[in-house]
Amino acid sequence: MTNRTLSACQTDAVTLAALIEGIDLMGNEGAAFDNARIAATTVALRMASQLAADLDKIDTATRRAGQ
Repeated sequence: MTNRTLSACQTDAVTLAALIEGIDLMGNEGAAFDNARIAATTVALRMASQLAADLDKIDTATRRAGQ
């Protein structure tokens, strides 16, 4: 397990935001993009879950350091 930095999490958040924007754009393109949209949504869900876990670890470490 590696400890993520806040900077790395910020980079992940920007990437996730761009991915979500792409998913939204694909939603306007019809059935031809259905498989790509589903795959991108799956990746976005995994990224969001990992980002939340990483931020929680940073928060926990920060709180412990402040005690």
